[in-house]
Formats: sequence, structure tokens, C-alpha cells
Amino acid sequence: MNNNKFLTTLVVIALIFILVLAVYIGAGVISSDSNLDRKFNKDKEIEFLNDNLSEVGSSLGVLVLMTGIDNSNSNRSFKLEKNIDLLENEENRQLFVMEYILTYQNNYDKFIVLDSDEKVVLSNAVPTDSNTIAYLKYEDFNFYYNKLFGNDFNLSDSIKGNTLYDAKYVYYPNKRNLLDGLYVPMISALNIKYEDNYFVADVKVYYSEMIRKIIGYEYDMATLIYSKNGNGDMLLNSFVLN
Repeated sequence: MNNNKFLTTLVVIALIFILVLAVYIGAGVISSDSNLDRKFNKDKEIEFLNDNLSEVGSSLGVLVLMTGIDNSNSNRSFKLEKNIDLLENEENRQLFVMEYILTYQNNYDKFIVLDSDEKVVLSNAVPTDSNTIAYLKYEDFNFYYNKLFGNDFNLSDSIKGNTLYDAKYVYYPNKRNLLDGLYVPMISALNIKYEDNYFVADVKVYYSEMIRKIIGYEYDMATLIYSKNGNGDMLLNSFVLN
């Protein structure tokens, strides 16, 4: 009789322990999820994004213009690519990262610059000179690519310059001459929401005076989606001109 009571007591204690443990674990999961929401502060996130856009905005602007320019039109009219993710394909990412790298003046000397016709090395040229193409070591390029996107660049999928350097270097298709006087002076965040572990931002893309004269308006709205790495740094996911 006493043994039965003892066993019954043990069973009850075990059930209570399991129930308490289940509640604790469940509360931890709920707390973990809700912490993400509690950490999201829209005003601070807009400030964070605008700080990052001050670094990458001009390079995103080059991407907007280069994917929209009509090279066959001598008047440089634009057909801007809208409702298409400009960061989806590797060709655009390659151009964007190269332009970002070139926002740092001390990176210019890291490039190998060639004459675009003769494909011979030019010792005194810089990668943005007219009638040139350029290459950057994979390791140097991948450092920035990984910083911006959070993964490594696949050299085999890259666009090539059809020279011997394509095997170990990343090609920079210099088309700066097409953008003389055309630029995006600023991209600014207006609103941000957090959903499914991504930050979805409404941003305004401003155009230079010469572009405004060509297209007839001052700015476009765009959607920028990004996440963050373990250090809280921004990792780009997509950029769509609306």
C-alpha cells in the first residue's frame, strides 16, 4: 500500500516537473521571438540605414543608371529598369561591388588596367579612365563582396574581359564614360518594417540635374531589403526601383 502511494507521488512529481519544463521552454521560445520585435526601433533603424546608404548609395546609383541607360541612343535617354531586382544577378552585383570598391581612393592602385582595344597593361592609368578595362585580384574583390552580401563571390559565374587575367582576377567593365554628368546624389530611407528576419525599407532615389532633364522628374521610389550579420552589419538582399 505504501509502495503504491510512493510510486503515485513520484509519478505526480515527474508530471509536474515535465509540465514546468515545458512551460519554461515554451516561454523561452516566445520570449526569444518577441525580443526580435522589441529590439526593432523604426527611427533608429532608419538612422542606421541612412548611415549605410551614405556609403553604398552612390554605387547603387551607378547600378540604377548603368542598367537603365540606352547605349544605342546618342541623347543618352533612359529606360530605367523598374520592378526588377537589380541585385539578383551576379553581373549586376559584380558591377555594384566594383563601384563600391572604387569609392575608396586607396583601392585604385590594386587594379591592373589595360587598354580596352589592345589589351596591354597601362602603367600610369587608373581603372576609371576612358578606353580602359581593369582587373582586381579575387581576394581583394571577395573581401568587399562578402562584406556587402555575406557570402563568397563565384568567379566562374562572373562576367569576363576575355583576357588571360580572367582566370584569377575579377573583371571591371569600365563604362564611366557613359555617365559623364549623370549620377545619383543621394538615396535616403523613408520607412522600414521588419518581417521574416529581413528589413524592408522604402527609399527615395534622387537624380542629378542632367538626369532630371532627360527623364522629366526628380526622383524614384525603391524598395531595399537587407538583413544583418552577427556583428549587426548590413547585408544586402535586393534593390527594386518601383
